[in-house]
This record gives sequence, C-alpha cells and structure tokens, in this order.
Amino acid sequence: MIPLSRADDAVRRILRVKLRAGLFEKGAPSSRPLAGKDELLGAPEHRAIARQAVRESLVLLKNKNNLLPLSPSLNILVAGDGADNISKQTGGWSITWQGTGNTMAEFPGATTLLMGMTEVVEKAGGKIVHSPDGSFTEKPDVAIVVFGEDPYAEMQGDVQNLLYKPANNTDRELLKKLKAAGIPVVSLFITGRPLWINQELNNSDAFMVIWQPGTEGGGVADVIFKTRDNQINHDVKGRLTFSWPKRPDQGPLNVGDENYDPLFPYGYGLSYGDKDTLGDDLSEEGMAVQETSHVLEVFNRRPMTPWHIELEGGKNDRAVMNGNIAQVSTLTATVVDREVQEDARRVVWNGTGIGLIALSTENRQVLIDYLNEKGVLEFDIKVDRAPTTDVILRIGCGPSCNSDLPITDTINAIANSGWRRVSVDLACFPDVGSNFGLVLPPQEFFHLVLEPFCLVTDGELDISFANVRLVKHAAVGRSVRFE
Repeated sequence: MIPLSRADDAVRRILRVKLRAGLFEKGAPSSRPLAGKDELLGAPEHRAIARQAVRESLVLLKNKNNLLPLSPSLNILVAGDGADNISKQTGGWSITWQGTGNTMAEFPGATTLLMGMTEVVEKAGGKIVHSPDGSFTEKPDVAIVVFGEDPYAEMQGDVQNLLYKPANNTDRELLKKLKAAGIPVVSLFITGRPLWINQELNNSDAFMVIWQPGTEGGGVADVIFKTRDNQINHDVKGRLTFSWPKRPDQGPLNVGDENYDPLFPYGYGLSYGDKDTLGDDLSEEGMAVQETSHVLEVFNRRPMTPWHIELEGGKNDRAVMNGNIAQVSTLTATVVDREVQEDARRVVWNGTGIGLIALSTENRQVLIDYLNEKGVLEFDIKVDRAPTTDVILRIGCGPSCNSDLPITDTINAIANSGWRRVSVDLACFPDVGSNFGLVLPPQEFFHLVLEPFCLVTDGELDISFANVRLVKHAAVGRSVRFE
C-alpha cells in the first residue's frame, strides 16, 4: 500500500511545477490566444521538428558490410506489414487508447514509411516495389522489410516475457525467404520496448530499431538513404536508453545488476562506418510457448497474436475488427469495458439473417495437444438478450470445415445473469463434415484450426465476451458447463 504521505508528496510536486509555469494565472485553455485555431495543427514548423525527432531516435543494431545507408537509385523491394501502416507507426495513446485501427483519414498530412521512401527513391531515379509478402517478379537489389509490434497501450500490451510474436513466425519466415534468395535484407523494426529478436537479427544484413515514428515516416527515409551524389544524408544518432535482452526471460535488465549480460548494453548504437561484429550466429533457443503451454490465450483484453476478430454477415459480407467497431449486414461488434478499459467485445445480432463472429487466423494452427490432453475451450460471456433462435459454438478449419456444437440451452440459462464463465470440453465437438461428404476425425481436424472460437446464429442476440482460451487437463468428460 502506498502511504498517504507519498501521494501527498507526488501531488505537491505536480502543483509546484504548474505554479512555476504560471498555469493558474493563464486562464482556461479556451481563453488563450491560440485557442480554436485548428489550422495550426500539423504546421510545417511542427512537422519539421517531429521529423527531426524521428531521425535522431533511430538506433542501428546491425550493419553488416556497411549495407546502410542505401543508394536511392537502386531497385528496392519494400516488404512487411508495417511499411504502409499508420496504425503501427502511431501506436497506442494516439487517436484511440490502444491505437488499433487508426487510419490515414485520422492523421491529415501524415507520411507513412512507404510514402517517405518512395519520395526519396523516385526523385533519385530508383525503383520502389511494395509487396507486403515479399513476392517479386524481378529480383531486387535490396529488400527493406518493415515489421514489428501491433499497436497497444497498457494492459492489452502486457507481456509475460520478451519473446517477439512467439505464436506467429510470419516475419521470421519472410526474412528467411528473402535471405535464401540472395537478397540483402534491411530490417526496420517497429516497437515500443526491447524484445528478444535474435532470429530476426540473424536473418537481416542490417537491422534498425525505428520505434513508433508517428506521422512523420519520412524521417526514416532521411537516414537510411544516401544523397543523390552518394553521400551520407543524416548519420544515425540514436542510442539505446535501456539494455537489450540476450534471452527472452532476461528481465528486468539494468546496468549495475549482478551478472549484467545484455545482447546490446545501455547506450549502444552504431553510426555509419562503425565496425559491426555481431555476425549471423546469435542463439535462437528461445522459449517454447504455444505448443507446450498449459493455457493458450486466444483473447485476453484483445485478440492475441496470431488471432484477429472477423465478422461475417448474412449477405456474405465480411469485416475484420481493427478498431472499436465493426459491422456487417446481420451483426455489429463494439469494444466495451468489463474490468478495465476495452477488455471485452459486445456483439449484437439484428435477426435479419445468419451471422457469425470468430477469433480467426490466416495460418492453420496445430492444437491437437489440447484435445489429447483433456482440454477445454473456456470463455467469459454476458448475455444481455436471450437468443430468438438456435446458437452454435463453432471451431473451424476453413470453408465448409466446421465442427458445430449447439449451445442454445446454455446461453438461455445464463441470460441476464451477468458475467459467467463457460467451459466446453473439446471432446464435445463432433467430427467435421464438409460439402464434399467427407468427415475429418478430431486427430486431423485439430491440426488445421483457423477459428478456435466462433458464435453463429440467425436470430436476435446480444452478448459480450472476454478471456477466450484453451486449457489443458480441465475436461470432465463431454460436457458444457458454466459458473
């Protein structure tokens, strides 16, 4: 417990600063000379300072054979999901609390990383090809791969270790593919904190941490490209303000700790021309988490990587929920608060046709361990309006590849009773039928899961859900129960 004297001291310090700044004599913000002058937001002078801040914050961790800075006259492939993604660039505490689903329309005049690079390269006579998945028809001279953390703020961004996307190897496989093709790879890493990235470092020739550069993506292009006459435009000035981990369980990690042994120490950062001795043989022995974990979190305050929320309406219309609301013809999903801000999702079906909401992923997941080790699908749910027709709980592995379990009785039983926890033994889910008359036994089906949690109905229904997960050794046979 924090003593009252400590809280008083903190408040006293804040008030002292405000008094020294004259805030109590300046009047309300609405009465000040620049109040209401929205046209001053994003003024060129402000953007110039922001762009300078981007340039000077970049930290170069690896630069094999002095690959950076690049000539802007090259044939350049830009890959990765962060190159043209203002949501990743701006992160949490921007337009929205968690920063998910931010769009360019919300940042007038903003420049994505791709836009900044394209401007520099095209002016110099070079060529930019944007291909998020790294595919190409003409082999490029170099590949710039932009990837990193999805937006987050506190709570939804909390992690248990320093692994970077342990359940999703898409970025790592992209780097490996390009390296195997003999293409020099420059990695631009978007993050708000130090993470264990040994595998990504090993598969990159140059690796730069660009943090969350906000609206001025052109500041990164200022540094990674030379001038047209082949000179350094802006050197790399950023240095680490914290130590970078050598292992995913290495935290806290601070200068002065006993056995202080970081991968990159506090204050590290290469400038152009510095000798780079890092090499490509960093240990890649991280922590095995998903396949051996007792609990697999699918939704915990937000969809956990690699899952996302997807809606499908009765008119075969689809939507991915990237922000605070998503809507299709027969249902709407919104972000709601349960225990903390934005930690649950509310779903309302309007009764005009079949509709579903699913936690889904693009790459099939192997979840057979959870079936074999007496696992359950567990979720918290609040039913504010009982269903007018049957409700299906579904696990899916693709079109016409679903295992459907009727749970109408359970939903009716807990209607209007607040938040309840529902546990469904995985053994309850039937063999999977398809339009082709085939049946997949569970041993095959649970190797192919795309949607571990999906609710389907064609009537009216109003529910909220949170804390979706698979838990081993929790089954009691073949039952659906709630508490």
